[in-house]
Amino acid sequence: MARQNRSGFQSSWLGGSLQIFPPDVAGDAYFVDATNGASTNNGSSWSDAMATCDQAIDKCTANQGDTIFIAPWHTESEATAATSITTMDTAGVSLIGLTQGNQRPTFTFTANDAYFSVTAANCRVSGIKIISDVADMASGLTLGASADGAEIDNCIFTDGSAAKELVIGISVTAACDGCKIHDNQFYTVDGGGCASAIKLVGESARTVIANNYIFGDYSAACIDGTTAAQTIIIISDNVMRNVDTTAGSVIELHNSSTGLITRNLGQAGKAITDTITAAACMVCENYMSGAVSASGILDPAADAD
Repeated sequence: MARQNRSGFQSSWLGGSLQIFPPDVAGDAYFVDATNGASTNNGSSWSDAMATCDQAIDKCTANQGDTIFIAPWHTESEATAATSITTMDTAGVSLIGLTQGNQRPTFTFTANDAYFSVTAANCRVSGIKIISDVADMASGLTLGASADGAEIDNCIFTDGSAAKELVIGISVTAACDGCKIHDNQFYTVDGGGCASAIKLVGESARTVIANNYIFGDYSAACIDGTTAAQTIIIISDNVMRNVDTTAGSVIELHNSSTGLITRNLGQAGKAITDTITAAACMVCENYMSGAVSASGILDPAADAD
């Protein structure tokens, strides 16, 4: 495949504003814009943008560092059950949404078992918003067993309303190793039906969950890894509130999980001694509270001299 968009700064017109992109794209660059793009385009520039992310992914070459840029205001929706709105099945591809706020590229689901999936290794998803617009949407983004080395950052996961809950924000399938989930935001407003912001479905190794903001009503935990043991998991510098007043916790791991649980802030309706469960991990400088208006205390308690 011919190389393109690699040297110097590229500028082009999009929606009346001059867009300037940085150099140093390792592989080929592709452009996606639902408003001005078309499936018949080749995606090599904004003026020749494709209409969906899947169309751009199909153009990519595995393991050469291709990057897909998604235009501000881009939207995609999925109403078909058991269907992925976007499938990142080409290894080493980065999918990057541009701008912020309400202009952030948005993916909306109206079928409760539709999803956004990463099935190839070493892919990155950044700067998008995923919204549930249906009751009991199972999972917003799924990292498959072959998605080793995935990076999910600066994304927003939220429900559409109190009756349209996002049950799990990100689901990490067993044997998906070395993924990093950082600098994301998770919000739910539902009073029941949500389980966790991040669910570790089975055994994985070297997962990093860091610098996320999580606020919701989760019946399991903000971060739930109780099903199977994790190997060298790192959960650090997250700010979390679980408003579930009966069952929900903040961090729950399998008793055989190993790793580092450090510098997290959390609040949950459960007793303060139940906010973190990580029996075989190093647990240091986590401040947890069992009351909304009370500052957190060390959980677990500080070790003796």
